[in-house]
Amino acid sequence: MDTKSDSIALFIDFDNIEIGIKREYNRNFSIGPIIKELSERGTVVVRRAYGDWVSYQTYREGLIEHGIELIERTVITNSGKNGADIKIAIDAVDLALKNDFISTFAIVSGDSDFLPLIQKLREYGKYVTVISGDGFTSPFIMKNCDKFISYETIAGIEKPHEQKKKLKDAIELLEKVILSRVDEGRGLHLAAIKNQMLRLDPSFNEKSYGFSNFGTFIRYIGDECLLPIKIHSRDSGDWYLDYFSDDDEMITSEEYQQREPNILEWEVIFETIERCFHEGEGKYTQGWYQYLIAYLTQQRREGKIGLDQSSLRAALHRLVDSGILIRKNPEKSLEKSVFQLSGIYAQKKAAFMDDLSRGP
Repeated sequence: MDTKSDSIALFIDFDNIEIGIKREYNRNFSIGPIIKELSERGTVVVRRAYGDWVSYQTYREGLIEHGIELIERTVITNSGKNGADIKIAIDAVDLALKNDFISTFAIVSGDSDFLPLIQKLREYGKYVTVISGDGFTSPFIMKNCDKFISYETIAGIEKPHEQKKKLKDAIELLEKVILSRVDEGRGLHLAAIKNQMLRLDPSFNEKSYGFSNFGTFIRYIGDECLLPIKIHSRDSGDWYLDYFSDDDEMITSEEYQQREPNILEWEVIFETIERCFHEGEGKYTQGWYQYLIAYLTQQRREGKIGLDQSSLRAALHRLVDSGILIRKNPEKSLEKSVFQLSGIYAQKKAAFMDDLSRGP
């Protein structure tokens, strides 16, 4: 999800983040690090901050300079609550329902009241990032979002020693993911490993442990013999791990193989093709061979398919021969083809998988 093409909607519960940073570190909140971090991940198309702007007048100019729309939420209760969380929830859901092109919602707050909103946005297929302070963010929020970004890390705030995350926690998480993938016979592709670590713990960030990127983190773990791993690359430019078991047997992701897909890989291929057509609906690129191959290659990089490029092409050929994929321009080569799904795609797919399950 962290791609430059992402369209991001930013919602800031200003009261929560400002009070939290001031209480924990006795310093003022700054919007700059957040905009910089999100801009590296996509385009921030919506920027809104909710707060009592009479009370926070000193912040107004800096926020406006970064294109933040200031939504007034005046404190109206004795408890000091201004209802920003309710207003943000209403506005965010409204935006999600009306704008399919917005793929990521970034919520700046550590308030557990946002848990229902996060769950609802994820139901709508949105990627939810939470940005807040380590010391005052609800653990429920950290565990239920897609990605948690530490404000302290991106703002360069030095945390007290007792608050610093322990490297052993990250090592345990990494080992858990590696062993899980080894047990399942899945590849040890570096990007797939990090994605799985984030699914287990969205608050994971190698920068929290002093590493500039994930590769540097992995190299340190291996070089210091903290885990029996070694990082290496292939001609494709992709990075992988070798893992050494207790009996010194090296377990590495297999080289891509020239062979027929197995049943599990055929399931992945069908799911990937369906997603490619669904996400390309209404676009002139829908059904292009290059896009189908790109989607399948991504599944290979995540360790779900162990086939080389020629085997991926052969799989598409087989689907064409089976009438599941239909060429719109049959006079052209496979590489220049545009496909559409059969009008009875579901039936043909079921028959195809049934033949596979029965074997030769």
